[in-house]
Amino acid sequence: MARKDPFPNDWEEVSNTDPEDFETGQFDEVLEELMTWHLPDPYVCVIRSYNPQSQTLREYAYKLPSKARQRIQELADKDEEVTILTQAIIGTVNYNPEG
Repeated sequence: MARKDPFPNDWEEVSNTDPEDFETGQFDEVLEELMTWHLPDPYVCVIRSYNPQSQTLREYAYKLPSKARQRIQELADKDEEVTILTQAIIGTVNYNPEG
């Protein structure tokens, strides 16, 4: 028996929604919303890695800084694009815009 998907994808409902039903935000409001985030306790770091050759995207969340550093080093050594989110910053390692 197949399990029910705990995160159903309702893209059809969104796709069929009238564009007038969506709020239009001012540029400053949208920018402020994009630049604020909250990393919940006890997490210290979220790492997102993108492999341009296989076009795979993976995300990792860490509670220990030492384990996060270890993963960052491992991914950077593989020449993957690594985006790091902490409570204070968002940064990228090995970013190649021509990718």
